[in-house]
Amino acid sequence: MRETPSTNRTECPNCGSMNVSTGAEIERFLYGKGEDAVELSATVPVHTCQDCGFQFTDACGDDAKQEAICRHLGVHAPKEIVGLRTR
Repeated sequence: MRETPSTNRTECPNCGSMNVSTGAEIERFLYGKGEDAVELSATVPVHTCQDCGFQFTDACGDDAKQEAICRHLGVHAPKEIVGLRTR
């Protein structure tokens, strides 16, 4: 995982420290059920507290997985829809 200093001042939910770095990991997950399930992957930001070692994701990780699902289904991702409406 490549780590970079966090620019949005993320607080560790475990210890409250602001000494958090952020890196990117490829997360694989199943989408669908039974025989129709497919394995998808998304690059998810993972935050690591430099004080207590706790690792966590946030809404950005959920958004990345949602975009992977949309690409698989061939539909616009939520941020693409917002961009279209804004234009």
